[in-house]
Amino acid sequence: MTYQRGDVVWAVDPYRSGSNPRPWVLISNTSLPYADSEYIGMILTTKSHPGGRQLTASDWEYGQPPRTSYISPWTVGTIKHDQTRNVQGRLRASVVDEVVDDLESYIEAE
Repeated sequence: MTYQRGDVVWAVDPYRSGSNPRPWVLISNTSLPYADSEYIGMILTTKSHPGGRQLTASDWEYGQPPRTSYISPWTVGTIKHDQTRNVQGRLRASVVDEVVDDLESYIEAE
């Protein structure tokens, strides 16, 4: 099974060696090379950071984490499908579009 844009999945944590997986929101679409075996994602965290996007119950199409969570739009990575586990839910397309716009503001030419 492959996932789609907006799915929140558990995957490896590249920032903590040997740690447990953490939730990622998948932001890539089917035009990504190897879209059937890897994804671009942003990390979800329970910590509020400047520029982070707090998630509310209305942001989810289905599912949601047990604690207040935030998307950190600057924490982007490529995740291989075999590094993922369990779908936690799916965010609404408008939420994914919003955090992708936030990411673009960090990387576009000034």
